[in-house]
Amino acid sequence: MFLPDLALALSLFASLYAIVFYHAPEQLFRDSDAGWHIVTGERIVNAGAVPRVDDYSFSRPAGTWFAWEWGADVAMGLAHRRAGLRGVVLLYVAAIAASVWLWVRLSFACGANFFAVCLLASPMLTTAQLHWLARPHLFSCVLLLIALLLLERGQMNWRWAIVIGALWANLHGSFFLLPLFCLFYGARAAALASIAASFVNPRSEERRVGKECRSRWSPYH
Repeated sequence: MFLPDLALALSLFASLYAIVFYHAPEQLFRDSDAGWHIVTGERIVNAGAVPRVDDYSFSRPAGTWFAWEWGADVAMGLAHRRAGLRGVVLLYVAAIAASVWLWVRLSFACGANFFAVCLLASPMLTTAQLHWLARPHLFSCVLLLIALLLLERGQMNWRWAIVIGALWANLHGSFFLLPLFCLFYGARAAALASIAASFVNPRSEERRVGKECRSRWSPYH
C-alpha cells in the first residue's frame, strides 16, 4: 500500500528524461519527414480537405498522392500553429509519456510485479528512445498499447475495436496490427470490427464518390 503509482512516476520521469537528457527539442526532429508532416497538417487545416496532389516530390511533381497519416499531420499542424516547434515537441513528449504509462499498466496486466517493472524500465526506455521521432508512428505505439491492455484484460469488444481501428487507420499505416492481435487473442468479433472500421477514412470516401461519378457518366449505364 506504500508503493508509489509506478505508472505515473515512470511516465513523468520519461517526460523529464526526454526533454532534459534526450534533448527532445533537437532529437525529435533528426528525421526530416517531420517537416512535411507539419506542413501537410497545416494545409489540411487551411483547405478543410486531405491533399490529393504531391507538392513535395522532385521526380514526380504534382503527381497523385494521398496523405494516409492525415490525422497525425493535422495534430502536428495544429500544435505547430499554436506554439511553433515547441508545440510539436510537447505533443510528442505527451505521446511518449502516455506510452510509458500504458506499458507499465500492460506489464501489470500480464502479471509482472512492481520490482520486475522497475528492473525492466531502464532497458525499455533505452530501446524505445531509438524510435522517439516527431512522426506519426508514436501515435500508433499509444494505440497498440491501449489495444493490448484491453485484450489482456479481456475488455476488447467490437465497440472498442471500431473506435481504435478507425482512429488508427487515419493516424498511421500500421493499423493492420489491430486485427492481427485481436485474432491472436481469440477476439474474432473485434478483429472483424477493426477491419471494417479501417475503411472509415477520407480515401475510402473518395473512392466511393469516384465510382458513383464514373457509373453515372458511363455511356454503358
